[in-house]
Amino acid sequence: MTDFARQRLRVERLEKPLRRECRTHLIWWDEEESDRDIRLWVERMIAQGKAHPDDRFFYVSWRR
Repeated sequence: MTDFARQRLRVERLEKPLRRECRTHLIWWDEEESDRDIRLWVERMIAQGKAHPDDRFFYVSWRR
């Protein structure tokens, strides 16, 4: 491998955009919780680094 080819590979690695797969989060919520509570829960997950703003969130209600 020539020096030129090595340099090209290095540049391609540096220029390669970092892609992250979109994750899916299931959020189980109780009927007593409001929509605002659920939004705050999602925002908290994003702020803590457990989720990303581009992730998908599915809200599932359940009854006891």
